[in-house]
Amino acid sequence: MKKRNGFLYLQLAEQLQQMISSGVYAVGDKLPSVRTLQQEHGISISTALQVYSHLERKGWITSKEKSGYFVHYSRSGRAPLPHRYRNCIRLTNANPWNEDQEWAIQMLGTLIRKQY
Repeated sequence: MKKRNGFLYLQLAEQLQQMISSGVYAVGDKLPSVRTLQQEHGISISTALQVYSHLERKGWITSKEKSGYFVHYSRSGRAPLPHRYRNCIRLTNANPWNEDQEWAIQMLGTLIRKQY
């Protein structure tokens, strides 16, 4: 793969995000291995790891030790919250809530995602 403007791993991450968003990969689907990604795109192993690490930080995918990387994207039109924020949302979901609380949680999620 030829490098255009910007970092190569970000370009590949964007391609995978588009494939996930468009439904090529569904929630729970296993993504190609790091070695397969490396060979298909002619990149180094460290670049392939950067791609998956970036997508994992953004909440698009999740890794399972010795199993690989899996799609963790919600088809609601946005990626789920990164793991470290999910417990906060779960706690708020435990209480009955109204539309104002729903809006506040959505805004919190939006603000957190903008950090990435």
